[in-house]
Amino acid sequence: ALTLQSGVRTMAARHEFRHKLKTRAATKIQAYWRGYSAISDYKKLKRASLVYQSKLRGRIARRQLGQASQGDRKEETENERKVEVSIQAEDELDKTFVVHSEQSDDAESGDEQKPKLSI
Repeated sequence: ALTLQSGVRTMAARHEFRHKLKTRAATKIQAYWRGYSAISDYKKLKRASLVYQSKLRGRIARRQLGQASQGDRKEETENERKVEVSIQAEDELDKTFVVHSEQSDDAESGDEQKPKLSI
C-alpha cells in the first residue's frame, strides 16, 4: 500500500510540475506578445502622429504663404497706384510750368518767339 501510494503521489507531482512548466511557458509567450504588440502599436501611433503633424504644418505654411503672396500682390497694386498718381501729378506740374513759362515769356519779350521750355 505504501509503495502504491508513493507511486501515485510521484505521478501526481510530475503531472503538476509539467503543468506548472507549461503554464510558465505560456505566460512568458503571452508577456512577450503583449510587449511586442504594445511597442508595435506605440510605434504606429507615433508614426501616424508625425505624419499628421507634418501635414498640418504644411497646410499652415501654405496658408501663410498664400496670405503673404496676397499681401505682396496688394502692396504691388498699391505701389503701382502710387506711382501712377505721382506720374500724373508730375504731368500736371509740367503742364502748369509750361503754361506759366509761356505766359511769362510772352509778357517779357512781347511778340518775340522763344523756344518753349518743357520739363
